[in-house]
Amino acid sequence: MNERMLVYVAFGCLQSIVCLMKDIGQDEVKYVIYLWGVKLTSWICPTHTKEKK
Repeated sequence: MNERMLVYVAFGCLQSIVCLMKDIGQDEVKYVIYLWGVKLTSWICPTHTKEKK
């Protein structure tokens, strides 16, 4: 996948999360967003996550 596709996928996930926020409790949504943030950063910047350790 190229970077442009990753951006579209990320925005699609964000939009679906925003829709979920209206249905689910805030705490659960924050946890889901945190998990997605960790996954996206590990996919997009694998070298940065390794350097921090």
